Amino acid sequence: MFGDDFPSIHELDSLASLILINQHFSLNYPRPLLPSIIEVGGMHVSREIKPLDKDFKDFIDGAKEGVIYFSMGSNLRSDQMAPEKIFAFAEAFAELPQRVIWKWNADTFPGEVPKNLKLAQWMPQQEILGMQIIFAIYMLK
Repeated sequence: MFGDDFPSIHELDSLASLILINQHFSLNYPRPLLPSIIEVGGMHVSREIKPLDKDFKDFIDGAKEGVIYFSMGSNLRSDQMAPEKIFAFAEAFAELPQRVIWKWNADTFPGEVPKNLKLAQWMPQQEILGMQIIFAIYMLK
């Protein structure tokens, strides 16, 4: 794709003069890094937390035992897992005292949705997780 004279991955690795890594020293074990390696973990996190939609806010506010945010990211679609795995997750979530928000990519769910489970194709992840962090800090005071 890049032509015959494109360097190999090993050559490119040795030519790198700067490496940005998605981690932060406060969340990992201490380790020495070369000056050309810079930790940039958390730079995707917004400093401004927008208010949650009423639907999500009511679901989270009504959780007496807390909330679990479950997402497989954008690389794995939950609705394309084997049915027995989907049912195993749903059964496990149903047994939890916490409410669970599951990023679900389809319009329908193959079975009954447990009462403590909320399915959504899109979720305001920054706002949901930001709300929980603010709540945790408030509880620590």
